[in-house]
Amino acid sequence: MKRIVLFGSLFLFTIVSFANEIEIPSKIDKVKVFLTGAQIERSANVQLKMGRNRVIIKGVSAKLDEKSIQVRFAESIKLMSVSTEIDYDIFEGKEGKIGQLNDSLKFIESKIQGLSDTRSAIYAEKEILTKNQKLNGDNANVSVEQLEKAADFYRKRMEKINKELTDIKNETNALNDKMWMLKQKLDDLNFQESTRSNQIIMILDTKQSLKANLAIEYFVSGCGWEPNYDLHASDLSGKIKMFYKAKVFNDTGNDWDGVEMILSTGNPNLSATFPELSPWYLSYLNYVEDKSKLNAQKRGDVNYYIPDNTVNWDMVVEDNEKKVVQLQSELSNYNGYFNDVPLNFEQRQQYFKKPAKPNVAYRTVEVSHLSSEFEIEEKYSIPSDKKPYLVEIKEHDLSGTFDYVAIPKMERDAFLLAQIPGWEQLDIVPGPTKVYFDGTYVGESYIDTRNVEDTLGLSFGRDSKIITNRKLLSEFSNKKIVGNNRKDSYTYELTIKNTRNVEVEMEVHDQIPVSQDSDISVTADELSSGILEDVTGIVSWKIKLAPNESKKFRISFTLKYPKDKKVQVRSFRKMSAPRFL
Repeated sequence: MKRIVLFGSLFLFTIVSFANEIEIPSKIDKVKVFLTGAQIERSANVQLKMGRNRVIIKGVSAKLDEKSIQVRFAESIKLMSVSTEIDYDIFEGKEGKIGQLNDSLKFIESKIQGLSDTRSAIYAEKEILTKNQKLNGDNANVSVEQLEKAADFYRKRMEKINKELTDIKNETNALNDKMWMLKQKLDDLNFQESTRSNQIIMILDTKQSLKANLAIEYFVSGCGWEPNYDLHASDLSGKIKMFYKAKVFNDTGNDWDGVEMILSTGNPNLSATFPELSPWYLSYLNYVEDKSKLNAQKRGDVNYYIPDNTVNWDMVVEDNEKKVVQLQSELSNYNGYFNDVPLNFEQRQQYFKKPAKPNVAYRTVEVSHLSSEFEIEEKYSIPSDKKPYLVEIKEHDLSGTFDYVAIPKMERDAFLLAQIPGWEQLDIVPGPTKVYFDGTYVGESYIDTRNVEDTLGLSFGRDSKIITNRKLLSEFSNKKIVGNNRKDSYTYELTIKNTRNVEVEMEVHDQIPVSQDSDISVTADELSSGILEDVTGIVSWKIKLAPNESKKFRISFTLKYPKDKKVQVRSFRKMSAPRFL
């Protein structure tokens, strides 16, 4: 059995020893970025000798999937094997920056240790001198001359000892500063090198010496893209321009410098097995609002996505308090971690100038079974720093229809709503959307393709040119007691005015209260031809307003309830406000 092992080892040694080993440079030419991961295309030129050649491509991402490597070449070359291995010379070799930094670090640590040993010896000498300050005991007769000599010796020796200790302290502090800087550089360099410490090794056979052009493809993780959209509408004509963009991040360890780029919604982990059809069951769609991503409201058959451009101050105060508590907890767990931060100003600048590496959070999205690919016309450079970079994909000119909705009871502004048909033909992926109207940023919404049919509903924000007002008409409102009951009557007047230079269509909503107690009755006295929903009490009007036209509506109702009870008609909203003690 041992002979077989020795023979195999000898055979491998013979193969390797006869192979012509070549290290060659390569560059990344093309990147197909999936939602998570990317297909990398590298190119390299190599001069092969007749026989067996061991070709090594260094500096490749450590996040490479070895099983995905493909090598293409047009020449008469035979590929015997392809594999990857970590290039440990980067970390352990005496050559290069890492080796130099390690040598410098060892030298400084040795000097610091030597100074520490010297300091310990000097302290021992100082302790001996301190314990032997008395001359010949307490009762000894010591001459003045002897006392002067002893005091002079003690003073000079202690002065020299203290100076040596001060010099050692200063030198040690300077060496500690240098050591700290070297460790920071070494950590950064080790991190950078570790992410691209992989190397691709190919065994190529050829019957003659020739120059070969190699194309290497492989899949790599640590990168991806997120779709982003901008929607612009300049007026109410219905013309909407959509800018389809992507945020691309790269944390592979290899910079992408001036590469051709393709963005794909496909699955990079495709199987060679043909798919099977499962039963296609239909059911009613239960829309679930995800408040972490968007705000949506239902109007008729369309879900309208509302851009989030308002600040909920209640949440701000609550979140800030939570963050403060969390930060205090985190700092208390460091146990002096920040003691390692140097006091030197330049070093502190260098320490805090280190680029932040934010974590990339992944989420699950639903896309079409048929993948889409977008070839980017321009070449892009995406450094490997884990930061998102914006890439332009394409533009679309859309046609939509606009109308308004106004609820004067809750908001003085009217809200502009758009219906955009043909949305499903645009190969979109769920993602955030910035909305602009008339050159003004409205807010950020979210496109969720699961709930989009052939028409997308989207709010384009408030329009201050549609003026609304609601006021209580006191002369038509009264409260009186009839027998054992109270009868309270309320009349409100709604005014809607269009100050735009075009006709607008809009819906106006108000409401009357809905009784939830058998002792309380509500009667609608006047609705100005509005349509009342009995279950909700909501009153709606559909109107058209010509330029500078205004319309008024009245809504009047009467409450009847026992006179010994109290009914609160006015509604209130909660807000945070400062409190001074």
